Amino acid sequence: MFIALAIHGLIILGIVFAPTDQSAASSQRLEVTLSHHQSDKAPKDADFIAEHNQIGSGTLEEEKQLLRNATAILEDTQIKPAEAIVVPQEAQAPLTEIPPNARLVTTSGDSWFTMRLDQPEDELPTEESKEPQEFTMEMLSQEIASLEAKLHEHQQTLAKGPRVLRLTSVSSMAAADAQYIHRWRDRIESIGNLHYPEEARRSKTYGDVRLMVSLNANGTVEEIRVLESSGKDVLDNAAIESIRLASPFEPFPTSLAEQYDRIEVIRTWQFRKDRITSSR
Repeated sequence: MFIALAIHGLIILGIVFAPTDQSAASSQRLEVTLSHHQSDKAPKDADFIAEHNQIGSGTLEEEKQLLRNATAILEDTQIKPAEAIVVPQEAQAPLTEIPPNARLVTTSGDSWFTMRLDQPEDELPTEESKEPQEFTMEMLSQEIASLEAKLHEHQQTLAKGPRVLRLTSVSSMAAADAQYIHRWRDRIESIGNLHYPEEARRSKTYGDVRLMVSLNANGTVEEIRVLESSGKDVLDNAAIESIRLASPFEPFPTSLAEQYDRIEVIRTWQFRKDRITSSR
């Protein structure tokens, strides 16, 4: 019995369990990666296994496996060929067919007409239709008669209106007519100085007012119009009031009344040192 136990003990003590070498096991692992571009030369010490050669680059000191930089939408372990996209026939727009008798027409500049491509030849405008229409003798006679009627109507309108003479100077007038204008001016100046505006005298306001006075043949005033204001209402109103107070004036002399129904006298009325005078 003792001998049997001793034999079993020797057997047990003679067996030694050696530790597993982790580095040897790890050296058998394959590092596989995908290369993004192919290099002509093979690297001396490859860090990974790929489908073709690629020399590493970058800024990291330690080697890193090439990975994707974004999460893929679809995950799969097998690479499958892409299927071609087929466009339905009804989705394609049909081409517009050009009629066999269509003609291409080009123009330069402005054109007075347009033409359809499918317009028949018998409907196309001809050279004869584009020529200006000739006037016949009857048409010319009607046109002349129309112009004569318009001229006669215009003459009748002028005949009904008054004969007006506008005066800016008396140098070209006859002596009798010029004397009439001088007397008309003297009367206005005399009345105007008698009614010189007290406000303008106190404030020593001076200025010029240019007026147009329309006189009828009987000496009455038809219209007074301010052509150029003095910029001061007191002077403008004083000039107009002087003419109204001086009217009515003498009737036209015979030589003037035979030619004109109305005269328009344009004068500048000056307010200086408490006096009113006129100039052409």
